[in-house]
Amino acid sequence: MSNTCFTTYKVVSEKKKDVTKLFKTIKRLDGRKTPLVKNGWYDPKLWLGCLVKALGGDPNKVYCRGTITFYEMEDDILTLNTETAWAEMAETRHFIESCFPGMKIYYIEEESGCEIFNTNDSEGIYFKDRYYLDGFEESEYFETLEEAAKYVKEIVGHDVEANVTAIDKALNDYMEAHEDDDDCYYYFHEFSIVDD
Repeated sequence: MSNTCFTTYKVVSEKKKDVTKLFKTIKRLDGRKTPLVKNGWYDPKLWLGCLVKALGGDPNKVYCRGTITFYEMEDDILTLNTETAWAEMAETRHFIESCFPGMKIYYIEEESGCEIFNTNDSEGIYFKDRYYLDGFEESEYFETLEEAAKYVKEIVGHDVEANVTAIDKALNDYMEAHEDDDDCYYYFHEFSIVDD
């Protein structure tokens, strides 16, 4: 069984009508009584293969192993959330961009099983967070290491230097001191900036 990757996309274009067209295509797929393409996903109408087919592609030739779990259009920006197998579906994203010249799809992906935490939003236009703390009581996102260190200080009870190594060490020391608590865990992740 594959690990689930959670991805959020921000779809933008100078041609606002293209973003609207993509949104309406997804909305039409969601409104169907049956999926455009028969498939085994838990939300078969919003399987990425249905979107590929609706845009004129072949889901057998475009890797599209996942489904749309949320979509909304606001201020000419389309937001999509997907759940996919293992990683963000780059091939599907590139296919969609090829259907609408000038369209850019920014994303942030999280797949904790293989520790995949990436974004292609290098300037932080849509995804400003660069760090993620996965904790047993709650999870938190941070734009800076300083914010993360301040937050971790509240957990561990002492000052923590604002760098990944120091934050990891403070959390590991804390978990070791609380090893009798089977539910106590913290994992600190840094989002890598990918260029694609």
